[in-house]
Amino acid sequence: MIVQIIASIAVVGLLYLIINRLIFNLKYINRGIINLAVAVVFGGVIFLAYYFDLKNNMYMNHYYYLMFFFASIAIGLVLFIIYLIKSFKIRGFRSSKVVKGPKENKYIYLVFVKGLDVYLDKNYKGVIVKIKDSDFHDEVIKVTCKRIGAICSIDDARKIGEVILEDKINTVYHCYLVNLMDDLNNGEYIRVDKREITKINFTKLDKQIIFRTLLGEDFLIKIYKKEIGD
Repeated sequence: MIVQIIASIAVVGLLYLIINRLIFNLKYINRGIINLAVAVVFGGVIFLAYYFDLKNNMYMNHYYYLMFFFASIAIGLVLFIIYLIKSFKIRGFRSSKVVKGPKENKYIYLVFVKGLDVYLDKNYKGVIVKIKDSDFHDEVIKVTCKRIGAICSIDDARKIGEVILEDKINTVYHCYLVNLMDDLNNGEYIRVDKREITKINFTKLDKQIIFRTLLGEDFLIKIYKKEIGD
């Protein structure tokens, strides 16, 4: 029985793994909803299979159906809850407007991607925009996308984290991953394949920001400015 339970969890878990790799770049709340929907669909399919097989006297031991059914529902619900928690967690330090605080130099750091392509400037940096306390992030991103010819909607921009360079006057980078609807046809930016990105000689700061942002997991990094050397 234990072997069958482990086998059912492994099979269903593999399906969820494949699905979650495909939806990697979506917002946490969207990923949670998709996993919940998948759980309902998988559960429904297994229930229908059991019903029709039972009707035609073709069903296997009913424990097999139950194990796959509960494995599907349980994994889907767990993933939904995890993504829901992450969504609320990131909203805790995310704000569409910069909150006033101590004197700081503040920037929005945008990493544009389309599939396996990452778009960087010729110095291998993302798009960096200086902002004021009164600026709304959404509006700044929208204007920046229009200025450089990036085709995307504001819903395609997801804040991943922040990097704070500590000094007499701190420097704060609000880091966003932006999914493009089409290629970025701007001569100021070059296309880099994600699979080759580790070969690029980034500055310490850009490497931290770009790699962490591409991972898609929320982060908050504090570093002394002298350690970066920028």
